[in-house]
Amino acid sequence: MHGTADLYLSELDTKFWIAYYPKSRTIPNYWYFETKQEGASNVVLNKKTVGWQFTESGIRNKTVSEVDMSLFKQSFFE
Repeated sequence: MHGTADLYLSELDTKFWIAYYPKSRTIPNYWYFETKQEGASNVVLNKKTVGWQFTESGIRNKTVSEVDMSLFKQSFFE
C-alpha cells in the first residue's frame, strides 16, 4: 500500500479506513500507526485515517464465526 497510497491517496480530500491483518487473531491493544508497517510511515495518510480493520476472520474465543472487525478513532463519530 505504501507506494500506491503515496502516489494516489495522499492528495485526496477524504478520510480513510485501512485494512491490515496482523498474524495474531486477538483484539489489538495498539493503534495501527504504532506498527512498523510501511503504510504507517505516511504522515498525511495517518492524519486522514479514521478506521482500521484488523481482522477478516473474527477473534479467537470471542466470535462464533468469521467476521470483519475494525477499530475507529473516537473523533470519527463526533
